[in-house]
Amino acid sequence: TVVSAAIGRAHTLLLLDDGTVYGCGTNSAGQLGLGGNVTETSEPTLIEGLENVESLSSGLDFSLIKSAGGLYIMGSNEFSQLCIENNGNVLDPFLISDVDVSIVSSFEAIKSSSFISFLDGSVGACGRNDYGQLGDGTTEDRIRTVIDPLPEDSPIRKLGVGPSAENVFMVNDNGDTFATGLNDVGQLGVGDTNNRNTLTAVVLDTPEIISAAESHTLAMKLNE
Repeated sequence: TVVSAAIGRAHTLLLLDDGTVYGCGTNSAGQLGLGGNVTETSEPTLIEGLENVESLSSGLDFSLIKSAGGLYIMGSNEFSQLCIENNGNVLDPFLISDVDVSIVSSFEAIKSSSFISFLDGSVGACGRNDYGQLGDGTTEDRIRTVIDPLPEDSPIRKLGVGPSAENVFMVNDNGDTFATGLNDVGQLGVGDTNNRNTLTAVVLDTPEIISAAESHTLAMKLNE
């Protein structure tokens, strides 16, 4: 039984209820974690080396896996979006050994950037930052950085991402929403078309789900 899926530009990951992951589509950059001998597959194929997986996320041509045993990465690392010092492709699932998964709440991808949300409400970021999507006050790509902090009473509990997005949304404990990154057509919802490189408040009423794309954003609040 499939319980979750993640879709990139041309690849798909499927999480089964037994904690295993299958992939299909292109593996040109290793985004399916099927090694260097498989360039693509038209049938869901088991990704070896992953077990007790809890969540999946895909960027354009890379994949992030959170399991009970740790955070795994695979695919393109052109912009350091895999949070490691390697500019090539990662062809098999690779464990980020220096991040303690027990303090991580989510591991999420946008187009060419990644975010690690921690249980204490802080957020780390990696990868492409040309529009300020990493929210650290710069527009420089990073192997690792941290989102400029919000007030201490505003821990982040939810991320809004998407595989084509060049921005990210964050919701804190109070239900307040913030955004950073590309805003050329107003996709941040902040009332203008200026890009942001730090978290900026968005007027949204406690959204349950935020889905970001390259040039638009959707937010949903569940009926009470």
